Amino acid sequence: IEQWVRRFPDIETGGDLFGLWSKDNTAVVQLVLGPGNNSRRTPSSFFQDAEYLGKAGSHLTEQYGLCHIGEWHSHHTHELAHPSGGDQNTVWSNMPTYGFKRFIVFIANVDNRRPIRKSATIPALFVGLGCFLFEVKDTKSWERHDMVQGSFEIIDGKGPYRQLTEL
Repeated sequence: IEQWVRRFPDIETGGDLFGLWSKDNTAVVQLVLGPGNNSRRTPSSFFQDAEYLGKAGSHLTEQYGLCHIGEWHSHHTHELAHPSGGDQNTVWSNMPTYGFKRFIVFIANVDNRRPIRKSATIPALFVGLGCFLFEVKDTKSWERHDMVQGSFEIIDGKGPYRQLTEL
């Protein structure tokens, strides 16, 4: 995520999160999908390449049993470290369409005041990341819980899906 955000520091970029939900409803992200070639980006919006997401998502589900559990995008230098009102409306309105009881959103921000390691091809920018859970109480009424900010627990080691080349 950091590298994609650093490549597009002045416009939004994003992708999708694949993994599983544990018994205690914790999201376990196994694979982060980046932006497809036909994604649309502006300073205030990101739209994933729907064909790319459909093909990659089907492949990840059919071949590896991974579920589409969330999405991520940047708010670059907007200093908006949480989902915007528009982001929240989009997630809440799409959950019934796709039958999602839970969905996570990661928001990345660029802080130009905190430069980090330098690279010849990627700007030296600090990227912060926050996570947010959207959950409904039941799928009949689609009554919502409040959006909750979460935290990250990084599991040591390399995940089995990091080296996939077919996506």
